[in-house]
Amino acid sequence: MSRLYGRSLKPRSSGVDFAMAEEEIKTTADRIVELGAELEAPGHAALKDASVLKARAVLHQWVDEMKGIVVNPALGRVTVIHESGSAASIASADLAFQMSAAGVTRSD
Repeated sequence: MSRLYGRSLKPRSSGVDFAMAEEEIKTTADRIVELGAELEAPGHAALKDASVLKARAVLHQWVDEMKGIVVNPALGRVTVIHESGSAASIASADLAFQMSAAGVTRSD
């Protein structure tokens, strides 16, 4: 299972066969949905341009409404805090590293 979450979905070079990259993304999405189904909580994959664009718009709005953030690179976790005090954690070593490298972990 950990191998699945450690995989990068980004093309490794500009010479990447995009059909192969799209197939890898679909395979990864299918596996994530299957893992959820095994737990009797299946997810839904959005891989088409229109669905991905909608998802990006919703995520951008959600991020724009955040009031605070906690970055924990050692745990590979970023937690977003909204005005209501609700918190949502994102388990992503890549995101946590990028936030840390950008200096997000420093207090103002």
